[in-house]
Amino acid sequence: MFTYRCRRWGTGIGLSVVYGIVKNHNGFIFCTSELGLGTTYEIYFPETTATASVEVFEERREPVKATALSEGQETILLVDDEPALLDIGKELLSLLGYSVLTANSGESALSVIHEQKGGIALVILDLMMPGMGGEKCLSEILKIDPAMKVLIASGFAASTSQQDLLRAGAVDFIQKPYQIDFLSRRIRSILDQPAASS
Repeated sequence: MFTYRCRRWGTGIGLSVVYGIVKNHNGFIFCTSELGLGTTYEIYFPETTATASVEVFEERREPVKATALSEGQETILLVDDEPALLDIGKELLSLLGYSVLTANSGESALSVIHEQKGGIALVILDLMMPGMGGEKCLSEILKIDPAMKVLIASGFAASTSQQDLLRAGAVDFIQKPYQIDFLSRRIRSILDQPAASS
């Protein structure tokens, strides 16, 4: 196994997202904490040799077809408590042509929705946030606008199942970290759906 150790995380990518990335690469994380010494995270990945990885890559490499990204011009509200993810998400969605508003908490998201008065086409809502979490925020958003389309995003296993979130009014669920081509198609699919009749 390849091991990477760090004494603490910075203010960037969230631990839940790191966990998702590590698990997707068949790795795992150990965490230890000592009073006065701080916290240590140990990340383990399966070991491989450079030669073997190059050979496998050469054998499996196939022509890659360029996939056009799905674009749009609607306004999207991106809600996440991680500043780095907000910045990256805003940049990616802006490149797809969308007008992007951001909020770093459920409470801030509700304020933005009140201010916009129906100008938001889609809310991409992080599920695991301090303060008002994603589930409560979803409920409050739908009280303001029952027709609002809310896409739940999470990099961590939620206490509420995806089916429960859909029954609660979310239009879909997407696992973080996500790739831009997948996200662009999912957003376009949601926005192209006719509005639910009240």
